[in-house]
Amino acid sequence: MEHSVLRYDDYPKVLQFIESIQIANNDFAMHILGLLSNIFGYNKANFWLDDGKGNLFYPISTIGDNFICDYLDENYKDDLLHPQNVGIDYAISKKAIHINHILPPDYFEKTPYYQFLNKYGQHIEFNTYLTNVGNLIGNIAILRSKDENEIKTSDMNILKILSNYISQGLYTNQLYLKKDYENKIFEAFANNSSTGLILCDLSLKIHYCNKSALEISRELLAGEKYHNPTQHLLENILFEHREIWRLGYESVFYTATLKQVKINILPTIMGDCGLKVKDLYMIMLSYEKSQAKNNLNHFFEQGPAPKLTVRERQILNLIVLGKTNQEISTELYISIHTVKKYLRNLFDKFNVKNRTSLIYKVTNK
Repeated sequence: MEHSVLRYDDYPKVLQFIESIQIANNDFAMHILGLLSNIFGYNKANFWLDDGKGNLFYPISTIGDNFICDYLDENYKDDLLHPQNVGIDYAISKKAIHINHILPPDYFEKTPYYQFLNKYGQHIEFNTYLTNVGNLIGNIAILRSKDENEIKTSDMNILKILSNYISQGLYTNQLYLKKDYENKIFEAFANNSSTGLILCDLSLKIHYCNKSALEISRELLAGEKYHNPTQHLLENILFEHREIWRLGYESVFYTATLKQVKINILPTIMGDCGLKVKDLYMIMLSYEKSQAKNNLNHFFEQGPAPKLTVRERQILNLIVLGKTNQEISTELYISIHTVKKYLRNLFDKFNVKNRTSLIYKVTNK
């Protein structure tokens, strides 16, 4: 294994470079080229991505677009440091290679590639190869003119060390951008969906909520004003199911106008993107396509009725359907004690003393 030894004066520069890397950067390549220029004086460089097979793409250059166009036209074939020419395994093992490691200066100056570099005022080239788990993911080619300092062993040692940190940063940045792109696609779809979509964590903290979820939440809460109606709805519905909703949950609730709203909860896990990983849950709110009249429609259509919560409307409908407390408990995944608590609330709001009177009052208004 080769060990890269730095000069004493190079340590502060290398540390400054490492501390300055910004992973969550949409212009990561240009950011790195800027650091190489400002800290080490590597002013002319090209940053390429690699598909793992030595095919270079998406160039970012501080030399100019004309250089890149000419390079891609034909001259890349003559580039001795191109991964496919130098050899992928060799590039990965060396991390940084000087053109004169391949050809002595006198021979190199007779090659077509030297003539190409000279056309743009450049004289020499050295590359660093970026890898992840033994695969090429990028390449930085640094160029110098005859008027600039010669490339020294210290420059090669610097690049070998920086290669590890740039590689790690590039890989994490690509994951970050991929996740950002996927999030934008998800949001673009979700924002135009009639289905309410909510992403929350185990503590019911909402990480995403689309417009439809907000509108359905407001309707379920019967016009009550809350600073965050969706948050209030989740806490109101899921608190009683905190032991089971994480495994998946499905139920039907009723708005004040007795529209049926189906709520589905799907557990989902965020993939490792080099950042903090969280378990998130997707909650979908949707109006049932078939809004058949139920036993409560007649009662609520006849005029003013008691103001009921989301859960009270749900339980009242099951009571009118003839469900026992045990059946309601089983269907809604709540305890018998909780069912009885809601039953007492319904008795109070409808000013009745028992279940039979409640059903009679609701069905014969």
